Amino acid sequence: MSLNETGKLIEETRKIIETGQDGPNNMDLLNMILKVVTNIDSRVKGMETKLDKRIDDLHQSMLSVSTRVRTLEAKTSRNQRAACRLPGELSRQNPTPQNQEPVPTEIQREGSGENTGYRDVLMTPSNDTQNGRYKRQRAGSSPETPH
Repeated sequence: MSLNETGKLIEETRKIIETGQDGPNNMDLLNMILKVVTNIDSRVKGMETKLDKRIDDLHQSMLSVSTRVRTLEAKTSRNQRAACRLPGELSRQNPTPQNQEPVPTEIQREGSGENTGYRDVLMTPSNDTQNGRYKRQRAGSSPETPH
């Protein structure tokens, strides 16, 4: 029975009650009410079942996403630790020195250049980054003397 049919049945029941004793006896009226209540109950149970399934699906999706996030965090952490090793340090996984070029950390403007009076200089970490020393390098050129 659809909701529209249920509404019509309730309306008919109301009309019968209002007219009084001209309608069906009390037992017929109770059976009609029982039919309406049973229909409503079955609809609610169906909605609860669908909702429970959707909640379970959502929960499984959240667990899956959470697992992926933890996996990516662990992988990122391992990659960051590997990237933070000093040049020449031996890796446990790859026992060859890591001779990688230092990554530029900033670009500074300094000294007299063309019309502007400045030139771009890349400041890159030197092998002695623990003491805060940097190599100066003109943007796009080879390293100059350390500072």
